[in-house]
Amino acid sequence: MGYKKFLKEQRKYMETKKEALLAKEERKKNPRPPRLDPPPQSGSMFITVALIFTIVIFLLPLMALFHVRSRPVEVISDEPMVYIFATQQEYSEIKGWLEPELLANNLKWNIERGNLGQSFPNTGTDLLLIDAELAEQFYTRQVLAPIFDKRISTDFEDFFFPLWDAEPFKKNLGWVIPYSGRVDEARHLITVIRQFAEPFNL
Repeated sequence: MGYKKFLKEQRKYMETKKEALLAKEERKKNPRPPRLDPPPQSGSMFITVALIFTIVIFLLPLMALFHVRSRPVEVISDEPMVYIFATQQEYSEIKGWLEPELLANNLKWNIERGNLGQSFPNTGTDLLLIDAELAEQFYTRQVLAPIFDKRISTDFEDFFFPLWDAEPFKKNLGWVIPYSGRVDEARHLITVIRQFAEPFNL
């Protein structure tokens, strides 16, 4: 290596060293803020899940309260309810016959048409006018009260009061009383129909 080249390399080395010393002094005068590492991912995930869980816990009671308030209030009528399980035409004829009897005897009953596909009416039903076959199904399921107040009632006839005498090839409609209904009022209405009402036949 030549002397000139050696001096050139020495000068370059001295300049680099001088720059490094100046940079070191500058860092001492103006230190950089300490570098913070990001928090570990697992902790962040835990905090997120905990936050969501807390929000859900607080929102659930509010949602339940809103659901309860927004639901329509079921109004239970003070008047007893009779359901007539029949076609629309049969229902109209029976209702037209029954309403004057109720008025004549000062009895207040709501009359509704039941759905023929319904397995059993809603609670709040006190008297049913249904076909004998459907009445037998209800009788088998033991959901009916005896028509008349008897101590021991085991026969189907004690639970079904026909609207007319049974005839072959003709629908046999009759009264039945659900155990869950107002049994005494239903028995009273059947007694009134039995003693005072005009005979009815489709």
